[in-house]
Amino acid sequence: MSFINANSLIKWQQQQHCNLGNKVRVLFTSMSGSTGVRKDLVKQHPNSYIADSTFFDLETQFADTNSAISNTMCSKSHFQIEAQKLGINNDDTLVIYDDYGNFCASRVWFMFKSVGHKNVYVLDGGLLRWLSLSLPVVNKLNINLRASEYTAAESTQFQFVATDYVFERINAPNYHIIDARALQRFTGQIPEARKHLRSGHIPSSSSLHYAQLQNENGELVAYNQLTELFTHYDKENTLIMTCGSGVTACILAHVAYTLGFDKLRVYDGSWSEWGASAHLPIETGIA
Repeated sequence: MSFINANSLIKWQQQQHCNLGNKVRVLFTSMSGSTGVRKDLVKQHPNSYIADSTFFDLETQFADTNSAISNTMCSKSHFQIEAQKLGINNDDTLVIYDDYGNFCASRVWFMFKSVGHKNVYVLDGGLLRWLSLSLPVVNKLNINLRASEYTAAESTQFQFVATDYVFERINAPNYHIIDARALQRFTGQIPEARKHLRSGHIPSSSSLHYAQLQNENGELVAYNQLTELFTHYDKENTLIMTCGSGVTACILAHVAYTLGFDKLRVYDGSWSEWGASAHLPIETGIA
């Protein structure tokens, strides 16, 4: 299971302090311009973090800032350099959380998996769940970082893919393209927020809104509900996840991995790229 609860994190941190467990690094992430909604409980506790949290900046530090698409995954070499600056080691156990519940934490999870990191987890419910349990927080992030010798590798199991990769696999056997956006966006019933984007979806793709995988507080729904949502997909096939900008697609990929799917791709440009190109085919409605 690559999601953990608050009790597990507390136990791991205690074991680490007693030199009984592997080194645990807690990474906090957030997005300044996201469509995610922070709950009132989080808003009431500004600058609140789990102890020893280090900030993981997915919008700039770990993004390709030369890309026209926001939050594009950086190169492996750039990721390696920035991970070294944060003092992350390859054998560290990473626990990631955000201040939404889970909006962008799974994005960071997939980023690390794509560079071969083995032990990566997301705190189920994130900061919201932590605060709801009245667990202790601190008002500062950990900035006392010692550079490491982190090495980013290439994963065959978890990969970010580009437009050509997706286009070539429309209607291809052994592939499923799954869209994490809301159903009305998928069908084209409502316009995209960005005016230059067309409405609709990638041909042959299916709709699975990421919100169906979580409750309103960003915690995973029951395992049997998750299983039911993925029942139409073959575990022998490769899943290509897409969304608006490559963030919530990672929630689908993360849950699919938890359910036993092991060939996972995230279309990094997602609808921000596909919907902006008049040369790429689209469909509306539901087939």
